[in-house]
Amino acid sequence: MVASYLGGCAIANSYVGVVHPFSAGLSVVLGTHHCISNCIVMNQMSEFYPKETDEFHFMMDKQKINLPKGICSSLDDSHMERLHLSTVIHEKPLTNALGSDFKNILTQEKTRSIFSSF
Repeated sequence: MVASYLGGCAIANSYVGVVHPFSAGLSVVLGTHHCISNCIVMNQMSEFYPKETDEFHFMMDKQKINLPKGICSSLDDSHMERLHLSTVIHEKPLTNALGSDFKNILTQEKTRSIFSSF
């Protein structure tokens, strides 16, 4: 019970808000491993987490980590639609991060733009 509570506290106070939904979308639609998906997403989150994204880039450089690039660059509309739906279904973290109107922020066009940057 305590572990569950502490896990909830950790998630509530982390950057899971925008990162996890996009990461889950990649994992569900493209089958990428969740950890790699988190990194691919965090690599492009400067719009939402500028300082943290800079820190992430610093640590990647320091550890000489190279992430896959262009994984969504040639996806068709059907895949992009599935990515969008697999992302915005995560209402709780997106509401926590962006507010109750998160669907007006993360439109299909916006999520396509973000996924295309991966």
